Amino acid sequence: MRRVRVKWFLPIVQLLLALAAYVYGPAQYKAILDRSGVMGDNNVMEYSAQNSPAPIERLSLGINFPAIALDCPLWRFGNQIWLYRGGRIMFFEITPRGVGFFFGVVVFWYWVGRKFDECRGNPRIARPSGVRMAWLWGGLAFGIVTGACAVFIYVVDGFFRPERQVAYAGIAWSFALIAYFAWQLTRAWSKGTETLSKRFVQ
Repeated sequence: MRRVRVKWFLPIVQLLLALAAYVYGPAQYKAILDRSGVMGDNNVMEYSAQNSPAPIERLSLGINFPAIALDCPLWRFGNQIWLYRGGRIMFFEITPRGVGFFFGVVVFWYWVGRKFDECRGNPRIARPSGVRMAWLWGGLAFGIVTGACAVFIYVVDGFFRPERQVAYAGIAWSFALIAYFAWQLTRAWSKGTETLSKRFVQ
């Protein structure tokens, strides 16, 4: 029986979950708003600032925070390309930043799935040592950029609860990525030193 390649399965599932959270988010927010009994324009605006996006969307953004970091060049491009509003609940918009985020979800989870496949013993294309080291240093830099994005969100919008929660997830992702790539760099450096010493002995 052929094993499922996680590098294909994982990004598809994560993308579908992220899209589902985006679609369901407005309905969940509306339900919470009605249950809280918030009335009046000013109260609604203040409540929205502290509770929007909805919890399901915050969870999705936190889980996929590295995609937000990959999307950072498009942060300024939030203008609407297409907008659909159906009643009081349905609300969808397409922006360059939003498209970039979902593309980042696919790219990041493809990499995670690929690493998982490698751990399971699926063959991979061997890279020259120089290319591999450059890749690892790039990954370490990405972990730092992820942390910088999280800190930026916290500093700029940290007084809003949703942004603060998403920023905390980003900081956690940053620590995890930095730790992983630092560990991989240490291993690669150790193997390189060991190979060099063997050559001198011979």
